[in-house]
Amino acid sequence: MDGLELVARVKDLYPSLKIIILSMEDDISNIMKAFNLGANGYLTKNVDFDELFFCIRQIMKGLQYVCAEMTLSILSNLQKYPATYQESKQIITESGLTEREIEILHLIGEGYSNIEIADKLFLSKRTVEGHRQRLLEKTALKNTASLIKYAVNSGLIA
Repeated sequence: MDGLELVARVKDLYPSLKIIILSMEDDISNIMKAFNLGANGYLTKNVDFDELFFCIRQIMKGLQYVCAEMTLSILSNLQKYPATYQESKQIITESGLTEREIEILHLIGEGYSNIEIADKLFLSKRTVEGHRQRLLEKTALKNTASLIKYAVNSGLIA
């Protein structure tokens, strides 16, 4: 059986179990299938320890997570096929995002990891993680992929 079938079977037997997919597959349809079947996280096999640890912490908080590399793939597809991913758009002021959160959102959209964002903005990794968490909370979204989708749809990033 493949990984997606395994996710479905495990979720049927143990619905509360948290599942992180570790794959080299970057096809958006597979990522969406994984989440629809009950996966909580989707990472590439070359993800670094810090991102893996961040993913686990996000999932334990009840959120979902897609690694930065996959987020770039998703963003690329959003840019190529925006009509496929149309959702209601929100205005920046309605979301209450700060300038710093928008800046971090741009860097997430460019594929930077939390550590790289911290280095670039002269912040601690923990501060960046806090901003990322507040972005998810303020936009009422569950994962990085939906955050990028929101940013593209609302015109925050192109």
